Amino acid sequence: MDRTRFWYLRNNVLDKFNNVETMINLIISNYYFKEPNKDFIFRVLHNSYFQTILRIDLFEKIIKDSEKERMSKIMSKLKGMSKIRNYFAHITPSYFSGEEPSVEKVGWSPHPEDPSKILDFEAEHEKFFELEKEVNPYVANACQVLGVKFPVKF
Repeated sequence: MDRTRFWYLRNNVLDKFNNVETMINLIISNYYFKEPNKDFIFRVLHNSYFQTILRIDLFEKIIKDSEKERMSKIMSKLKGMSKIRNYFAHITPSYFSGEEPSVEKVGWSPHPEDPSKILDFEAEHEKFFELEKEVNPYVANACQVLGVKFPVKF
């Protein structure tokens, strides 16, 4: 894979997950403050110690989906998206097999779940957007149901 393609895939995943995470942050803020609270969002929810899995846990507790099975499925997909987001955020292909490193080409990295396998960024990108097809509309609908108004005004 060339470096340009890797950065394209990476930016796609990070940008889309950031959008979902922003909607979840707005839902959490709106739930506790009845409006988007800038200080809470930027000082608490955007704090680097406030982990994504905690956001997802709060989101799951806030939404009261009558279809528990559907909610469980969505939360599982959201966690799957988060895992793939972490691959792109924290792993850069850096190992090289039979080739010299170059500016144009990226190497490979072991898969975090099975280091005997190579992490296939193309496949992970595809998997991420397959999960996103169902998660994004669900989160956007939760925003609407819970009264989050766009554009957000502070």
